[in-house]
Amino acid sequence: MLDWKEIKGYDKNKDYKWQEGVELPGLDEEILIQVTDENLPDRAPFVGSFKRRNDGHVWMIISVNGGMTFYEVQDGVKWARFNRP
Repeated sequence: MLDWKEIKGYDKNKDYKWQEGVELPGLDEEILIQVTDENLPDRAPFVGSFKRRNDGHVWMIISVNGGMTFYEVQDGVKWARFNRP
């Protein structure tokens, strides 16, 4: 069973590592990410990671079908650690 965490209280004006009271994965850690979308409310979780760009901002990178989608880190996103088979 996965231990899903939900991002709550993320402050975009603070550095990723200085988010007080917000449980976040490590940067570059491979995790499952669940992003809800009004158009796809039942969207399955994707493997991805949180990466720091050259300008210092952290983005969620979701890998699917050989491509990548970038999302801003935001409240409501769920993530979970998993063991590779």
